[in-house]
Amino acid sequence: METKAAFLGSLNDKVDLVLSDYAMPEFDGMSALELLKKNGLEIPFIIVSGSIGEDIAVEAMRQGAADYLLKDRLARLGPAVHQALEKTRLRKERHQAQVDLRATHAQLRQFLEHSPAVLYALKVEGQNVVPYLVNENIIELLGFTVPEALQSEWWMGRLHPEDRDRAVAGIAKTFSQGTSHTEYRLRHKDGNYLWVEDK
Repeated sequence: METKAAFLGSLNDKVDLVLSDYAMPEFDGMSALELLKKNGLEIPFIIVSGSIGEDIAVEAMRQGAADYLLKDRLARLGPAVHQALEKTRLRKERHQAQVDLRATHAQLRQFLEHSPAVLYALKVEGQNVVPYLVNENIIELLGFTVPEALQSEWWMGRLHPEDRDRAVAGIAKTFSQGTSHTEYRLRHKDGNYLWVEDK
């Protein structure tokens, strides 16, 4: 496409890749690349030229071109197109994965904030079972703040001595089988023990 208007019009269609001559009578490749970026389109852009210099090629890549080709070396066109499309596909997949991860985190925050239960997560560090996530309901149930409940010895230190083996076995079963159902006593901040159902 030899004019700016024709190029902009083509961007309304589903375009997988732009292959542009560096120099054209009314419109040039660098201008086309600039328009592509200004429109926020993640379309791979390859410049073709009969005599592009190294400095221009470097600038084109810096501006966002996927590749550049000399007209006397068009045998590289196929691999260049394949590589540009693959890079774009991977970039889109990474972006979508980040979007999905943020959405999952947002859902988890909502769940943690609105669940009536105490939600927590533990991890094994050496011989210790250490909490690394707990919601605010811990305050109402046991009188401890979230930072207090996230201390490395908190969970083990609150267990009733008679229930420790059963509680630890329940956690081990959760780690190995993905689920367990255990009842044991935890010490409230006021010193009293409360029965909790862990599942």
